[in-house]
Amino acid sequence: MKIGDRIAELREQKGLTQEELSNLVGISRGALSHYEKSRRNPDFDTLTHIADILQVSLDYLIGRKPLSQNTVDPPLQGYPE
Repeated sequence: MKIGDRIAELREQKGLTQEELSNLVGISRGALSHYEKSRRNPDFDTLTHIADILQVSLDYLIGRKPLSQNTVDPPLQGYPE
């Protein structure tokens, strides 16, 4: 499964439209559509923001871990959440 497929699937599971997610991320709806269709790849900052909003790890979005192993590590001691 490609990054775009994962973004689209998670967005739909959260009940968000492309317009809503793109507004939360701070990108255009068109850009999000390109990511979901795998025509373009988001840059690291955008990908991180998408993962945070969809509450998944970057490892899951890029296909390194299945969703069942998807955990977001707690912040290191002394660092803000």
